[in-house]
Amino acid sequence: MAVNFKIVEGQNYKVSTWDTAAASTDIAVGDVVDLLGTGFMAFSTALISTDVGVGICVGASTHTASVAGTVQIAYHNEGIEIEGKVTTAANLAQALIGDLVTLDVSGSVQTVDEDDTTTGAITILRTPDGTFDLTNGVHRFLLKANL
Repeated sequence: MAVNFKIVEGQNYKVSTWDTAAASTDIAVGDVVDLLGTGFMAFSTALISTDVGVGICVGASTHTASVAGTVQIAYHNEGIEIEGKVTTAANLAQALIGDLVTLDVSGSVQTVDEDDTTTGAITILRTPDGTFDLTNGVHRFLLKANL
């Protein structure tokens, strides 16, 4: 399985172990996750209005269909810079820098929905060289926790 997102190197962040519910969607390394109001971590759609916090998985979940488990999550209240793909690469533009956006989820694949600015938890960042990868849609984002 491909990794959805990776943490950009050289940052400080916290890693904590959180509970996952039995029979919930598997959480793999590189998945964006939410801390639900129930206290369980879950595979995320990055809608900050409906969930408590956002982080990125650094240790896959251990739950099964019948037994709850745990997952290791990296987070930082000021945000973690991550790298991943947008839903539609051709839509990336300078005008989107700083926008708060959400995720698109298709099965286990998460991409940043660069066009959905409703209750987003992911900020589109300026690239170091000021350009966008309009072919592959790989870009950097700020994932801000609310923990």
